[in-house]
Amino acid sequence: MHEAGFSGYYADPQGDIKYGSIDDEEIEQIYSEEKECEKRTFTLEIGSLYFEMIRNPKKVPEYELMAACLVKLGVVSPSFSGEDYLESLENHRKYESSLDDDRQEPAYAIPYVVDEERGKEAFWQCSSEPQKILYSESNSK
Repeated sequence: MHEAGFSGYYADPQGDIKYGSIDDEEIEQIYSEEKECEKRTFTLEIGSLYFEMIRNPKKVPEYELMAACLVKLGVVSPSFSGEDYLESLENHRKYESSLDDDRQEPAYAIPYVVDEERGKEAFWQCSSEPQKILYSESNSK
């Protein structure tokens, strides 16, 4: 992207793209250049793999990772397991179409032992950064 003339373009450590200061007219050109760059460099695939390695360095199955993270944050019962997590999501999927649009997201599937807003916040935190909760020094004490 720098070669294409977009010197303010970069990805932060979480993978979010930053454009720097750009004109509105440049946005279409940026999107076009991004697509071409992704084709040549496999950026999406490599980026996805990289961030998954950071997010789940011990290669724990996703359902176990999420359950352990939610337990660690204290928003579900201490006995909440990976199997419970899968079952909760499956039950939610069965009834998803009958729910209001805003309640169809998977964060609503979990049987929280705290208020729903705190539970949902923990769910999304576990979805994006479980390694910080499960493996950081400050959380292991």
